[in-house]
Amino acid sequence: MKSSTLELFVRGLCVFLAFFIAKNALAETSSDTLRLYYLGEVVVTAQQSPTSLTSSLREVNNQTIRQRQIQTIAEAVQITPGGYISIGSRNEMVVHLRGIEQRQIAVLLDGVPIYVPYDGLVDLGQIPVGAVEKITVTQGNASVLYGPNSLGGSINIVTQLPSQRHTSLRMMGGSGDLRLYDLNHSGSFDSFGYLLDLGYNRQDHFPLADDFSKTENEDGGTRNNSYYKKFDLFTKLTYRPHKNHHTALSFSYVDNEKYITPDIYAKRPRFWRFPKWQKWVLNLTSSQIVTNSLSLKQVIFYDKYDNVLDSYDDASYSTQTKRYAFRSTYDDYSLGSNLFVTKTLSKNHIVTLGVTYKRDVHREQDNGGLPWEKYKMDSYTLGLEHEWRSSKDISLSTGLGLNLLDPVFANGQTPREDIATLDGRLGVYYGLSESWEITASIGHKTRFPTLKELYSGQSGKNIPNPNLNEESSFNMEIGLSHNWEGGNRVGFTIFNNEITDLIVDEKVMVEGEEKDQLQNIGRSRHTGLEFSADVLPIRNLTLSSSYTFLRARNRSDDRTADKLPYRPEHLVKLAQDYKFPFGLAFSLEENYVSERTYLNQDNAPQSLDEYFLLDLQLSQSLWEHLTFSFSLFNVLDEYYESEYGFPMPGRNFRAGMEVDF
Repeated sequence: MKSSTLELFVRGLCVFLAFFIAKNALAETSSDTLRLYYLGEVVVTAQQSPTSLTSSLREVNNQTIRQRQIQTIAEAVQITPGGYISIGSRNEMVVHLRGIEQRQIAVLLDGVPIYVPYDGLVDLGQIPVGAVEKITVTQGNASVLYGPNSLGGSINIVTQLPSQRHTSLRMMGGSGDLRLYDLNHSGSFDSFGYLLDLGYNRQDHFPLADDFSKTENEDGGTRNNSYYKKFDLFTKLTYRPHKNHHTALSFSYVDNEKYITPDIYAKRPRFWRFPKWQKWVLNLTSSQIVTNSLSLKQVIFYDKYDNVLDSYDDASYSTQTKRYAFRSTYDDYSLGSNLFVTKTLSKNHIVTLGVTYKRDVHREQDNGGLPWEKYKMDSYTLGLEHEWRSSKDISLSTGLGLNLLDPVFANGQTPREDIATLDGRLGVYYGLSESWEITASIGHKTRFPTLKELYSGQSGKNIPNPNLNEESSFNMEIGLSHNWEGGNRVGFTIFNNEITDLIVDEKVMVEGEEKDQLQNIGRSRHTGLEFSADVLPIRNLTLSSSYTFLRARNRSDDRTADKLPYRPEHLVKLAQDYKFPFGLAFSLEENYVSERTYLNQDNAPQSLDEYFLLDLQLSQSLWEHLTFSFSLFNVLDEYYESEYGFPMPGRNFRAGMEVDF
């Protein structure tokens, strides 16, 4: 048995034993009624569950989304402690949590994993927030019921449930000829409810900072090729004949045309546009309480992704005649189902068994007229989670998950062997007093290689490696927090993530020619601390702050640099919110991002400048149904790049109104 496999087995066995020791040593004899499911999440109770209590969990609710004028899921995640967004060569908003990449984080829509089957990513800058109730961000040791690929945590997007008859209309304009409209309507009759959200968002360009220096690929003023136009639709139908049964059918659709901004320093820049970027998700969810001690939740889903990417000859974006020009087409989908069975063993013991199946299918045409390629992959998860609460002072959460990756079809090639992994977590919560509490957790998590990582040859430049194995991480964290009257809270967390078998590029010689191949030879360590505080010093004033120190280091044997690219060592986030009695709300946000390392074309480490951003939001409510808003972003007109060669917007504004009736 390989040492890595043995280590995985021992860690899993420790968690497994902890589960049974807790179950048998701490069992109670009395029973209690079963907690209720919230349809949007895998496991949620009326009160915070031990799994939630023992995790670094943050929620961005609908009220915060509206108050901060947040437009996308990525922007919402960015305001959480340790959340960082970078935008690079594909003009995608890629999220990092404590320096861990989005591909290593589970992203879910109402509990359903969403990502492009080919590369394991979804552009969270394309997912609107019009129908979002809240976004739950878990860093580190997420629930094993989420399955694999949650190595660095999870992001669960929970959509709204239909309410009493209500309609809201939001209209907004802004810099770069921004036009945004959103209509949200919900209602109910008898046992049925319905929700409809329609959105339209268009911007011709975004402005660059005034102190931008002209380059060969960018003349300043407005950012070249930064146009987008997006239509989104979300609808949900619910049926609740009695309090013990709830069924919901939802449909989410995004249709986007977006351009790709070129690298301002590249000698051979890309002239790319997406004339078609579509994603839709169909989700049927049902939960029922069978008895006082048993409940079930079932989910059936279908996730479709289609896009067309055009590469042009030059900055005129009019011809496709050169060798590097192409029209690439993706036709991807995922389908699957989840079943969660929750059993109350006694007053303080709850066990949840989760079974998940998912099929990922990728079809691509590298250029018009070329043959289509097709790949299929199945994944399975069997997870068991136990939660024990002895009193309001002590809670314990243990979990064990078995994951299986089954490559089904590889474009006519012989599929590789299956991959099996064992994940586990153990979390403890202890209330030191009425106001002080301490949490700690350890866990082992894995990420399966994507279809792209296994099979992509990138026109002969890369050598595919279908024998890639999973990435693994051993996560530890401990946190201390203090809560007192009026919603005041201060928290401090220390964390360490040891990631092994990272999939990284390696130079190989093939018939005397040097090429790239992905291999499991990478190691990294993410160590740091996090401080957060929410204080209400006087009535109607809220002061929020967070500081994240991150030491993200490359520990690979053949590393060319110790620091991992685009991982800021210091993140500071401040916000001040004040509400006047006459309906005016005032918000200020300050964000500081320290220097980041990146690798240049010669694979040598370079530094990207630090930056400081100041944002301002104002809103005025008139009567009960009308609100005017104004937001000014990057007030100081700071020039900054989230990734080298890709400048971000300078000073820009949004203004609009919202009508509720």
